[in-house]
Amino acid sequence: MAASWIMRKVIQWKFRMTSREQGIAKIQAHLQAYLDLLNELTDEQACQRVKVDKMSGVDEDMREWSLCENIEHNTIVNHALKARIISLLSGESSDEYKNFDIKKDVMPGLGEPFGKSDTDQFIASVEGYLAAIAEYESLKTAATAEHPIFGTFNAHQFHILFGFHLGIHLKQASAVVDLLKKS
Repeated sequence: MAASWIMRKVIQWKFRMTSREQGIAKIQAHLQAYLDLLNELTDEQACQRVKVDKMSGVDEDMREWSLCENIEHNTIVNHALKARIISLLSGESSDEYKNFDIKKDVMPGLGEPFGKSDTDQFIASVEGYLAAIAEYESLKTAATAEHPIFGTFNAHQFHILFGFHLGIHLKQASAVVDLLKKS
């Protein structure tokens, strides 16, 4: 589902106007918030599926996930975004995500079952990303790539998208934890 033209322009502008440091701070805060949510649940609860209410940015087929599935999804997306950003920064084309389907290839459960004990993969995906971009003086590149929903982004805008995406699913993760604590 493509965003409306106005929404695309607003997001592109917002991502351009957000500083690299603000993006990093948001990513770090979101990582800590996910870890805090995980600490509120047992291993069994973290893997229990719960259907959340409709929310902006969460597709219908993503509404009934466990916290672990949410984190697995973010791990997949984090790796894909890192590859895209590094490709734009280095000028080297990466075939790893050339035929990446943002609806199909980001779904949890494509590999080994992901549990609460696997969250180190999520942490590593965030910390590895932050370490990788620290190698570059600037993320504002002339090179751009198309995001299938929001339009054309440079590396800086994809960097801000990294934290934005974590934030969308953090709202979902918080709703999952709230529902589990009520049951």
